[in-house]
Amino acid sequence: MVPVLGATLQGMAALSWVYWAATAWSVRRWRKQPVREPFTPPVSVLKPLSGAEEGLTDNLEALYSQEYPDFEVVFGAEDADDPAMAIARVVAERHPERRSSFVHSAAPAGANRKVANLCQIAPTARHAFLVLADSDVRWPATALAQVCAPLADPGVGLATCPYVGRGGHGIAALMEALGIGASFIPSAMLAAALGWKDLALGATMAIRRGLLAEIGGFEGLLGNIADDYLLGHRAATAGARVAFSAGCVETVLQDEPISTSLQRRLRWAATVRSLQPAGAAGALLTHGLPLAVLGALAAPSGAAWLFVGATAAARGLNAAYVLGLLGDTASRGRLWLLPLDDLVAFALWAWAPAVKRVTWRGRRYRLGPGGRVVAAD
Repeated sequence: MVPVLGATLQGMAALSWVYWAATAWSVRRWRKQPVREPFTPPVSVLKPLSGAEEGLTDNLEALYSQEYPDFEVVFGAEDADDPAMAIARVVAERHPERRSSFVHSAAPAGANRKVANLCQIAPTARHAFLVLADSDVRWPATALAQVCAPLADPGVGLATCPYVGRGGHGIAALMEALGIGASFIPSAMLAAALGWKDLALGATMAIRRGLLAEIGGFEGLLGNIADDYLLGHRAATAGARVAFSAGCVETVLQDEPISTSLQRRLRWAATVRSLQPAGAAGALLTHGLPLAVLGALAAPSGAAWLFVGATAAARGLNAAYVLGLLGDTASRGRLWLLPLDDLVAFALWAWAPAVKRVTWRGRRYRLGPGGRVVAAD
């Protein structure tokens, strides 16, 4: 029985090689997409803030430094005294050429506080195209033009940006950046390439204001932790296409305790399982290295451990190639951490079904089916 289990696990690990090859194909396909014609309508950039995160000043400077003809920035926070708003005002004063607005009225009730923030920001926006950008996102100078470009096609209602992790020097941040660039983004691109029509990544998204109103506005997302997924899903259900932009943005990671990073990654894993239970279960086949190790432990032999080494090499080569396509040279230089990160990711995947409560920006929530959340008692 044990040899059969070992062989089964090794066979599943071998299927991971096929999966890795497919992710490499999908990322290369994204990188080689035809250059779109410039499309630069006036846009409103919605920037919800909550706390003075490390790197916020540089993130906002990058926003104001966009190579884009006409855009405004609308900031919002639940508290008028939020230190992030003070930072935003200082940066905005250095860029009087751009219209900036600051909103801090009472937010509507709802578990998703970022969405509650967006609900109060959106009415202040002046333009027909809205761009949503998380506070920890740093844009290259062409990011705004690139995320808006797919909207030149009237059939595209929402555009989304892939992203890579940057910043942070602790092992937690380095591993998280690796997980984003070598695992999460390639899997998202593969899903999109294979026909997942409603995939949206929340770091940076652009949407037509008319479509947002048609699908219920931000108010319809208040009770869901996965607001980006739900926004993409509702856009696709309304008949609009969701498209990836040709550019990549950066999410700035913080130096924090490993426990905090693991807690956040566990929340992501549990959220994915609540949204797509079958897909999350099938993701077992993406964890090739842990499967190979378990196979060798179940039925030890020289050949089994040789297969573990070959699987680690295949995984490393795939990650190096994908990270190169994404332009994540920093993570590409830290591939020695990848086996550890893969083992951690597998443990979080296995733990996710047992998660009923999650912590999100210091608040505790009960997690239900479809990403729905309510405040925990």
